[in-house]
Amino acid sequence: MIHLIIFHYHFLPGGVTDVVVSAVEAYLKYSLEIEKITIISGRVENLDKIRDRICLTLTPAEQMRLNTVVMEEIDYQERLQPPPSIKALKKKLIGEYCGDGNIWWIHNFHLGKNPYFTGALLDIAEETSQRMIFHIHDFPECSRYELLNNLLSTVKRDIYSLVGNIRYAVLNSRDYRFLIESGIPEKMLFLLENPLAVNKLMTGDIPDVSKILTKAFSKDFPGWKSDQPYMLYPVRSIRRKNVAEAAFISSLSDANVIVTLPGVSDRERNYSHRSGEIFGTGLAPGLFGIGADLPKAGISFSDLIAGASLILSTSIQEGFGYLFLNSLNWGKPLIARDLDVLENFKPAFVDFDALFYDGVSVPASCLDIPELIGLYRKKVHRLSALIPEDMVKDINGEIDSLFSRENIDFSYLSLEMQIDFLKQIKNDSELFNQCRKVNESIINHIKNFFITDCSHRKDIIEQNWSLPAYSKRTDAILHSFFTQTPLPEHDRSPNLIYESILKQFLSLPYLRLLYDE
Repeated sequence: MIHLIIFHYHFLPGGVTDVVVSAVEAYLKYSLEIEKITIISGRVENLDKIRDRICLTLTPAEQMRLNTVVMEEIDYQERLQPPPSIKALKKKLIGEYCGDGNIWWIHNFHLGKNPYFTGALLDIAEETSQRMIFHIHDFPECSRYELLNNLLSTVKRDIYSLVGNIRYAVLNSRDYRFLIESGIPEKMLFLLENPLAVNKLMTGDIPDVSKILTKAFSKDFPGWKSDQPYMLYPVRSIRRKNVAEAAFISSLSDANVIVTLPGVSDRERNYSHRSGEIFGTGLAPGLFGIGADLPKAGISFSDLIAGASLILSTSIQEGFGYLFLNSLNWGKPLIARDLDVLENFKPAFVDFDALFYDGVSVPASCLDIPELIGLYRKKVHRLSALIPEDMVKDINGEIDSLFSRENIDFSYLSLEMQIDFLKQIKNDSELFNQCRKVNESIINHIKNFFITDCSHRKDIIEQNWSLPAYSKRTDAILHSFFTQTPLPEHDRSPNLIYESILKQFLSLPYLRLLYDE
């Protein structure tokens, strides 16, 4: 039986933490391979709460198989003064956690948040027989160029090792394809979509949520329409969530939208504040950042979901996409920007009220196109040290093609441009109607979905994303260490895989100006 040791920089509230909580619950209840689990965090904050959250669903015997440990050396580099050396970190990891019965499970091992930890892991993988699973939620090659530079300046080697005691797990079929095409052998790579608990479906009486929201919050959000239904966008306001587009859609459809939480990290706080001002100044109908204040208003998050007419997502990038699956779980219609990571999800929505739209259009005649082109060319130039020379020309060609069209996708504007455009349509009825016309399909779907009664899709979720299904897929990864024939040695030039993955992400959808806010 296996002692699974799970590493992450921290377990503050967020996507990775949610996955680990559900995963550990699944393993302790359903895994046929795992005997005990140790969670190792770079920070003490929230770790006890995470353990308590996991243990809520476990028997006393299952709880005894779970342990938590703090190892400050694997926290974010910015919090470590002085940072650890790779040599010292290797020695500690090997001395305390190596073992034939141990398998290390590392989340976002190469994100660039702690390159010393990454370097130590790669060295240990090649110098010992310690089995490791690198679970990739996010890529530094995808619009996180500062982190990539930070990583490469410390780890001067191929950041994707191909030794036989490593396995890779990814969240979606796009990432799986990218890694296969970049040279990761199929035997080392596994698609492991996140688990979704199906026992949290809403039941019971639903209060008059709109009336409660109007009483509690409308004075702070003058655009709120008390007589109109609301769309729910239950996310933190971070750059990739493209919140201004949700405001644009709500304005065009004459309906409210609720963005539940503000962004809290240093990198996202300014974007979140400016996005919140859209609603705080009445530029668009809706509410912003009210999630934490729901109890004061006398309602729960479940009530907020129950009162929504549909779920909206304007996100331009997702690693997995809990929001999309939750629309099935909650029995709510879905309007969402189409993303390349969703190809495995879409069959689940065939008989469900959902629209995956390609873009939201604005007339090019109302934009400063030369300025837009200039901003994108400057961005490409700034990245020229990372971008292969042959690709610069291709990207500039994409820029010329995108901005030569009659209508431009709203998501390719900077946040400042998006806000300016919202002000324009607020004061120009002719432009407002023009925008309504070019986005007629989205608006019509919204109005139709407002009168639609969806059913929960518990059967689909249980089959594909339930905790037992997740545990079974994880067992297959663990089992692969003991059943596969040894992988052949790979003779590759340094950084070939990382360079190939970087190229996969070097296209305009991953270079939007919103990432620079």
